[in-house]
Amino acid sequence: MLLSGSPHRFFTTCCAVAISLLVASASFALGQTVASPFSSPSNNISSSGRKAAGPRIWLADRQAFPVKVADTETLPQEVATGQAQPLSMATADVDGDGYADLVTGFSTARGGAIVVHRANADAFAPKSNATLEAIGHEQFPSPFLPSVRILNIPVRPDFIALGSFTSSGHEDLVVAARGGNTLYVFSGDGKGKFGTPQIVPVSAA
Repeated sequence: MLLSGSPHRFFTTCCAVAISLLVASASFALGQTVASPFSSPSNNISSSGRKAAGPRIWLADRQAFPVKVADTETLPQEVATGQAQPLSMATADVDGDGYADLVTGFSTARGGAIVVHRANADAFAPKSNATLEAIGHEQFPSPFLPSVRILNIPVRPDFIALGSFTSSGHEDLVVAARGGNTLYVFSGDGKGKFGTPQIVPVSAA
């Protein structure tokens, strides 16, 4: 197959497309919209000059939402001020309401912090007239509730996973640090909370 243009131009175009797809994927994973230099309503034009048909994805500016701590734990200062290093994230329905929640891992001065964002059901299945009216004016509710839960852990959460790892019958959480030899397994209660971790040592194969 012959490719017109220089190899550098072709490589640059491929990179642009890849970044655009990654941005779109991140938008869906986080449940919020993010800015993209490659997608906008005005750019949805085919090479023939006509408006392109078929499914479309509109990407808009990202928006911050307020956060408050739900339990007795305190939000680490680095996370509250946006200075903590985000390391990992996973999504699953941890509170059993039928909507995917978001779990994120941050590096802090004490090791790490796990922040649990519960999904806002009103954003996915609006029921109140106030919400429906706001959506009609393009004022969309936040995909997550402002109340978050915090798990302060002694290691960097370089890797986190949600799944059935214990006999709890609910979504559990596993955390591990890069280069470490220990797994921290938190049993879920099905209501968005996780218990005291089980420490599982692992060895290299």
